Amino acid sequence: MSIRKFSPPNRTDSGVHRLHIWLATAELYGGDAQTSTKIFEQLIAAQPENIEVRASYAEFCWLTRSDCAQAGIDFVTKSFPELRLTTHGYTAATLQSYLWRQDGKDEQAQPLIDSTLAANNKSIESGDSSFQPAYENAALSQINDDRDGALTWLERAVDAGFTDPYAMALDPILAPLAGEPRFKALQARLHEQMRDMRSRVDFSDVDRLIAASNPMAKLD
Repeated sequence: MSIRKFSPPNRTDSGVHRLHIWLATAELYGGDAQTSTKIFEQLIAAQPENIEVRASYAEFCWLTRSDCAQAGIDFVTKSFPELRLTTHGYTAATLQSYLWRQDGKDEQAQPLIDSTLAANNKSIESGDSSFQPAYENAALSQINDDRDGALTWLERAVDAGFTDPYAMALDPILAPLAGEPRFKALQARLHEQMRDMRSRVDFSDVDRLIAASNPMAKLD
């Protein structure tokens, strides 16, 4: 079943926007940023006040280096500064500090980097065993040009449950690490885990199951 067979979202959808966010992300992973953009534009038009939609769109704009990135990050920063975004689990602070560092605004970027690192470290010390703080620390370390620190935090994130090699490959912050043997080893490990998971999943009835659980799905 093609994911393009889903109807556009509307204002009365309850939770179905998450499926469309997933569809847009899948298209981006597949290299079709144009279709991904169209899905997000439909989502924004249908549900402009939905913070989950707005935050996901902000992250999409950032990933694709689109002109909408700064406005989206500003919105999330002002509305829900501690919200972790969908694809990488970053807070808006990390996206903002990266943009500022890219623009040479080090005096603005560094305090934000330091405060976010401190918040994540405090969370980890308090018992947070999820991958998000470690993964975000990897990105912040890389923004600080600490490659070894970034790779060490990235390894901790994978050990803590990060599973998405495609998100890693798309991440502009981590892009400079792509040639590192430790990065390649993590990618290989994640792809192997994904192959193992897929080998244990029965996709034979997936069209019927999706249609039954989502009235927006249109099947042939």
